[in-house]
Amino acid sequence: MEDITITITTVIAIISLISPIITTLLNNHYQLKIKRLEAMDKRYNDLILYKINALQSYCQSLSKIIIYPNEESFIEYGKDFGKAIIYMTEEQAKIATEIYKKFQKRKLDENSDFSDVCCTHLLEIKNQIAILETKQI
Repeated sequence: MEDITITITTVIAIISLISPIITTLLNNHYQLKIKRLEAMDKRYNDLILYKINALQSYCQSLSKIIIYPNEESFIEYGKDFGKAIIYMTEEQAKIATEIYKKFQKRKLDENSDFSDVCCTHLLEIKNQIAILETKQI
């Protein structure tokens, strides 16, 4: 009977030593997973914010060039166009490219058709920004 008591005591002692080690290893494993997920969320949010900022800057410079077309606003629009076009839909990119070509040639139509195209384009970009803002975590 004494052998069984010693055996049971030994098993309990070994388990009491191993149990905290296993618990610590499992906790550390899941803490690392949580930190990786948090880092991925941060990168995702940073990317969304970068896209939003690029599209907002593009809209601002497009508005500026429509209202007050000068050399400085042409340069600013060119920089913002390059940053924002990669985040536009295919249709938005086509319209933006047409607008950019007109601005490159400094052919600003005073007619309302061109202004309507620019305003419609700005509204589409605004809607895309709204969609991106909802994707933030």
